[in-house]
Amino acid sequence: MQAFLSLNNNVHEYALLIADISQVQMVSKDLQSKLSDFVVSPWQVVEEVFFKSMEASYLGNWVFLVLVMIIVFIGVLNTISMSVLERTREFGVMKAIGFRGVGLVNLIFSETIMLTLLSLLLGILVAMPLIVWFSEVGYMYPEPMDMGGIEFQHLKGELSLTKLPKHIECFDISHISGSFCVASMVCFINGKPSRKQYRRYKIKSFVGNDDFRAIEEVVTRRYQRLQKEDTPLPDLIVIDGGIGQVHAAIKAFKVLKKTPPYLIGLAKKMKRSFSQIIVLI
Repeated sequence: MQAFLSLNNNVHEYALLIADISQVQMVSKDLQSKLSDFVVSPWQVVEEVFFKSMEASYLGNWVFLVLVMIIVFIGVLNTISMSVLERTREFGVMKAIGFRGVGLVNLIFSETIMLTLLSLLLGILVAMPLIVWFSEVGYMYPEPMDMGGIEFQHLKGELSLTKLPKHIECFDISHISGSFCVASMVCFINGKPSRKQYRRYKIKSFVGNDDFRAIEEVVTRRYQRLQKEDTPLPDLIVIDGGIGQVHAAIKAFKVLKKTPPYLIGLAKKMKRSFSQIIVLI
């Protein structure tokens, strides 16, 4: 059992690890009946709540951006209107000397469009270096931030993940003392396990224990089949392993001559029981 979100001697949440994952629902109900003062939830419920909160945060960001755009639009429109009103006398003189009304309207419209385009160009020139720096370099927090037992310290933007991953597939390699190497793949759709899409693989390309070759083989087999069936790739692929395992998955996509979706690896730390997220693509 692991205590989460602890403060001095007070604990807000406990995580209980059981040996058989198929017994999660039954154990949760049994504990809930015995511990009436606590809220006992299986991991599927916890993950679903987390997914919905992330989706709400994502939608909230879009609403905030739209509001900012509206405010900026009103500000720009107000500036342009004031500029036009200040030049009323000048336009009046032009009209008095025989300048046509249609020509005057075209002049105002052309000037407005030119000012707007110049403003957009200046904004892009100022913002793009910052966006590129944040997405390629990022910055480090002075102190690591712990979220659910996982430490985050390097904050980096990512431009390629344009939507929340609704379809996630996760791969793991297992063996017994270096022999009987097998692989498994689990699938999540909209934050919920899709058990009908779970897969088990016997490693066929070699005998022994080689995580890198095993990952490359199962990723190739999985997405080669999806390619033949003309089935869309998942939004996110999670590999149990570090940089080497993720590179093996990338190599599989190179063999298939396909652009991989978003890929992350989960590398276990030696001194802790939690995982460190490694984002490579």
